[in-house]
Amino acid sequence: MMMKGPFRDLVPLTEQRVRVKLPGGVKPLKVQLLVADRSLRVEESSPGYVDVTVPVILDHEVVAIDL
Repeated sequence: MMMKGPFRDLVPLTEQRVRVKLPGGVKPLKVQLLVADRSLRVEESSPGYVDVTVPVILDHEVVAIDL
């Protein structure tokens, strides 16, 4: 069957790593996913950067970093 119109199924995207460079000397207070409404564990792999792993993205997601 040929697909016509909008998509009918969403395929989840699994485990995405996000790395953000922070302004000098700033540490994050909290990192959370706004769409999934959950907090994430902050991983600091190198000074001045924040690394987080987003476990799954179905449609879209927003990573909020509170400074």
